[in-house]
Amino acid sequence: MNRIFILSVLLLTLFSSCKVVPFFMPKESIKKREQERVERLEKRKEKTEKKIARKERNKKKPKKRTVKKLDKLENKLPSDTLNIGLDSASLAKKQANIKEVTVSSSINDNAQAMLKASAIDYSTAKLKTKIEYKAGGKNQRFNAQFRIDKDKKIWVSISVVALEVARAIVTPDSVIAYDRINKKYFQFSFDEIVKLINIDVDFKTLQNIIVGDAIGGEGNIFEYDDFGGTVNVGLRSKEFLNKLTFNKSDSTLRQVQLQLFRGEYASKILGMLGEYEKENRRLISKKRIYNIEDSRGAFNLEIEVNKAEFDEKLNMPFTIPPKYEPAVVK
Repeated sequence: MNRIFILSVLLLTLFSSCKVVPFFMPKESIKKREQERVERLEKRKEKTEKKIARKERNKKKPKKRTVKKLDKLENKLPSDTLNIGLDSASLAKKQANIKEVTVSSSINDNAQAMLKASAIDYSTAKLKTKIEYKAGGKNQRFNAQFRIDKDKKIWVSISVVALEVARAIVTPDSVIAYDRINKKYFQFSFDEIVKLINIDVDFKTLQNIIVGDAIGGEGNIFEYDDFGGTVNVGLRSKEFLNKLTFNKSDSTLRQVQLQLFRGEYASKILGMLGEYEKENRRLISKKRIYNIEDSRGAFNLEIEVNKAEFDEKLNMPFTIPPKYEPAVVK
């Protein structure tokens, strides 16, 4: 449970949504029909946006159903898709060559602006997800609920077939969890967690993965490539090398290629995020895949977000049941 629990909160590949078009319709008719549909959606979207704006000008909170209506309309509008190959191995080769690389202030500003634009703005978050964990030829599927008080606390509930099997509270200093199946509980500092799972993770990284924000975004900029539709931002520090790919039209994060270095120890995280939809007026990746490689082997984590809410009041009940014994982790 310990390694799966932490990794179940860690990383993600793009699932592209496919649109089925009737084969018997001429291409001209399809194009015209799609254009008319988009125009109708745009008009409804504009009308709803004006309604919300009037409320906000009068310092009133828009009704939830109006915000949800706007989210649904925006989700129906066409969006860009990406299909980018992962090339994390090449990042390791670059490590020795970029130590002295510096970029101009304009490039640095552009990169920082993209990182800022892609970040999800929230104070609290609630997410309901489905997770599939694959390792060593074995698959484990479960549901996970996350409640986040940003930068302070993460509450996690893991269930299988509607039955809760584990619950945890994560803070910037520690992880406390209990296992209902084996009636055990455990408590670790983040330093102990890193040794346990062989992956360098901290509270903020964990928080960003759950929400879908960029990880490894606080290093020094060494690269900024604008390909028109997408933008690559390269970051580095003494202990990691990272390349983040963003969709330029909406600043959404699409790909993560992260190499971690610590002495002789190294790990690799490859992730892709897709199927972005509006939730509470925020673009959220609904399907993500992370591939992780470390000294213990390769792992795959797929996360599907079923529901996301932001800036709502949180309830984080957590009490270790009586008679539970401390877990012995080897």
